[in-house]
Amino acid sequence: MIKKYFVFLLLCSFSFVFAQETVFRGIVVDARTQNPIQNVVVSIQNSSITKLTSKTGQFELHSSINGEQLSLIHSQGFKDLLLKIQSKFGHIVYLGTLQLEDLYTDETPATLITLLDSDLSDDSSSSEMTSGLLQSSKDAFLQASAFNWGQARFKVRGLDSENGTMMLNGMTMNKIYDGRPQWNNWGGLNNVLRNQEFSVGGAISNYTFGGVLGTRQIATRASLYRKGTQLTFSGSNSAYTWRAIGTYASGMNASGWAYAISAGKRYAGEGYFEGTNFNADSFFISVEKKLNSRQSLNFTGFYTPNSRGKNSPNTDEVIGIMGEKYNSYWGFQSGEKRNAKVKNIEEPLLMLNHYFKIDEKTNLNSGIMYQFGKVGNSNIDYQNANSPDPVYYRKMPSYFSSLYAKDQGEFSGEFTPDYENAEKSKTAFLENSQIDWDAMYLANQKPSQNGYEPKQSHYVLYEDRTDDKTFAFNSTLNSQINSNLFFDGGIVYRSLKSHNFQYLLDLLGGEYFVDIDLFYKGNLSQSDLLHPDRQVKEGDIYGYNYNFLANTIDAFTQFKFFYNKTEFYLGQSYSISNYQREGLYQNGIYANNSLGKSDKVTFENFGFKGGFTYKISGRQWFIVNAEHLTRAPSLRNTFSNSRLNNNIVKGIENENVTSAEANYVYRSPKLKLRFTAYYTLIKNTSKTSFSTPKEYLIREPVTIQQMLSSARL
Repeated sequence: MIKKYFVFLLLCSFSFVFAQETVFRGIVVDARTQNPIQNVVVSIQNSSITKLTSKTGQFELHSSINGEQLSLIHSQGFKDLLLKIQSKFGHIVYLGTLQLEDLYTDETPATLITLLDSDLSDDSSSSEMTSGLLQSSKDAFLQASAFNWGQARFKVRGLDSENGTMMLNGMTMNKIYDGRPQWNNWGGLNNVLRNQEFSVGGAISNYTFGGVLGTRQIATRASLYRKGTQLTFSGSNSAYTWRAIGTYASGMNASGWAYAISAGKRYAGEGYFEGTNFNADSFFISVEKKLNSRQSLNFTGFYTPNSRGKNSPNTDEVIGIMGEKYNSYWGFQSGEKRNAKVKNIEEPLLMLNHYFKIDEKTNLNSGIMYQFGKVGNSNIDYQNANSPDPVYYRKMPSYFSSLYAKDQGEFSGEFTPDYENAEKSKTAFLENSQIDWDAMYLANQKPSQNGYEPKQSHYVLYEDRTDDKTFAFNSTLNSQINSNLFFDGGIVYRSLKSHNFQYLLDLLGGEYFVDIDLFYKGNLSQSDLLHPDRQVKEGDIYGYNYNFLANTIDAFTQFKFFYNKTEFYLGQSYSISNYQREGLYQNGIYANNSLGKSDKVTFENFGFKGGFTYKISGRQWFIVNAEHLTRAPSLRNTFSNSRLNNNIVKGIENENVTSAEANYVYRSPKLKLRFTAYYTLIKNTSKTSFSTPKEYLIREPVTIQQMLSSARL
């Protein structure tokens, strides 16, 4: 009798527990092959409820959360699926067959949020659940512009890339120096940087306030990668001729460990343009340790050294004579092509992230980052010698064919073209269209009894170097307050020490090079009055030498409201930035304002944004976003001539940015359409640029400051 009661109590207990939860079942398959996908992560957003699919693609989630929930289906190599589900305690809810679409194999970013074809098959059923099956997809315009022109060069909406925000695990990756991402920092890591969330324009982001061009967030958490090995080999006729990448992901094991590694190589003896060699390696590792059901630690590190020979920007005259692939930056040396302008980048990055589920509806993600390394751009410097540039303006036919006599008072002189010498210069240019390395070596030597011996160099190869050390910390809180209201907030702190200097790479057969500027006399010609007339050799610093010191803090909060037919959000931001220059040379021209630290410049800023979405139907959305913010000028644009002095741009102040956009989005199985009207106004913008005089490659740039006010419609 006692056993019967015991069995009865067990059955009652089981029935009570089952009545307090909802069981969700489904199958995940590849949308293209219809094959089941194993080890797909199926989870309930803002909770610790997570399951992996079996070999047959099946999963079963037990949720004790009441009401409406969001389920995330994620697998490396596939687009994320976000499904709105409704709990029914005591019931089993069949979600059916869920199809995951492959990520695109090109390198262009994901853009808009769209719906699956299956979700659009019935307007009446999906009109009230337009936030239902969401996934990352390609936008036709941005895909075409990024692929055809290059995402680092094409100006979306006519604005530079500093107007967008690039993030890695919640950490801002835009450089403090110029506000732009350094794209080469993650070159060749395509296979491990596919976990991306991309918001267009003023659309909302869960990780930051964002810029007027949107936000791209890349996640490198090891457990997000699908278990397996991937090998890639491809060819190209652009920057590189071949590329090989190998990637392996372990998946999360029983001990709570997961890791992903990747290595790659890109190479070109010569790219599309003449003399543009390319050599790049890439190494990546991500290791995650699951501490318990709510906390995980993840380490990410990557190192992507790369070297690229540049190509010259040519005039129509040069292209007409030499063709579109002509590059004036190279010449033959010992039978091999040698490029004078080479960009070298080595900036490894280390990052540690902590993922913490505070409760079923609140997540706190924090991280620290350290990045160091160097960026170098080589060039030719020369003294008491003719320009080595084959397209130097005095060597071109147009110089002789566009001569004028001396001005007569306020009137210009008569047009006196010299067509004979123009034809001769064209012939000479065709015969000597590349840099003559042998001639420069010969100019740096003198005759001796044994042939030639080194002397003071007239030509040298140097590098404009930037050695950065960046430390950063971030923390982001995401919380679901109720079924309709979500809160996001975060803070990012960054500290930068940037050493900028001129580095002598090659004396080109000479013995030494004198560290002076021959355009000036006496003390004015000295790069460093503390070491006048210094003879520099390979590996020495000369010309200019200074540090940039910067600290920035960015914080944001935002509230998101979700309803059946409408969605809207409100966000605000606060930031503070301080910059300082530390001169390490006492320049002869600015003897009293070049050595030591400058005044510290501080900028304090605020921003506000909001957006509204009206769901016309399951296939049509109408979206409006608007924002107004002030932002600090970049470090580069704060100092008028940082290579020589501590001068701060006169009248420098915060930039003002106002932007608004309206979007109509239509999605159907056979047609995807986005129509956007936007307006952006940027005021109080400071632009500091460097103009090289006609005397080719002079190492001291002429600085131009322009206070600009621009509007784009």
